[in-house]
Amino acid sequence: MTARDGTAPLLVVAALAIELAPLVRRLGLARDAAGTWHGARRGARIVAATTGIGLARARATTDALLRAHAPRAALAIGIAGALRRGLAVGDVVVPADVVDGASGARFQPMLAQTALGAPRPSGRLVSAPAAALTRADKAELRRRHEADAVDMESAAIADACERAGVPWLCARSISDDADSEIAAEALLLTDAEGRPRIGAALRHVLRHPASVPALVRLGRDTRTAVARLTKVSIAIVDALCERP
Repeated sequence: MTARDGTAPLLVVAALAIELAPLVRRLGLARDAAGTWHGARRGARIVAATTGIGLARARATTDALLRAHAPRAALAIGIAGALRRGLAVGDVVVPADVVDGASGARFQPMLAQTALGAPRPSGRLVSAPAAALTRADKAELRRRHEADAVDMESAAIADACERAGVPWLCARSISDDADSEIAAEALLLTDAEGRPRIGAALRHVLRHPASVPALVRLGRDTRTAVARLTKVSIAIVDALCERP
């Protein structure tokens, strides 16, 4: 890794394009041949990329991005499921503590006091090795880790950043509350990069027409969560871009 200096960029990562795309548009970033976005905000350089779903993908991709761009700081964004009752769709969690659900390792953001204009870091996020689809899944994660929300990437991103000595922060918007359940089949309608599998979706709807309202609700709640996430992420990015 090259030495970081005043020209080093801010790195923004999300698992999926759907989580990152609105922020990319708002910031006016341009995509290069490798699929990474570049631009500037308030005089600071920004690099943005997707990692794909899951701890292993997030760790490997973040490691590669850190080596390639030597950022001065990193921001991980995306959607999450609520584990604590009281968190509603669209609420944004900026955790003060991130736990790897596989290893039990804990990470605390090193940029907690710099993200002015965003929710104050609080609570705990657990990054699980598998999707939490049912109320029972969520209740067990809540019991085991005393966590408020769950995702599948943030702990791996935090781990990569801490090993590289890069300060990091995480923001996650709730797309499903603690009592919501998601059909396992819904996970098969997108690939590991979050791209829709059109054929699989059509076949699923034809075979299970009763699932359509739940899929529509899931899509609506995801859009609500991403819209709120983008607003908060812009505030964090602006604060970090102003930081020397």
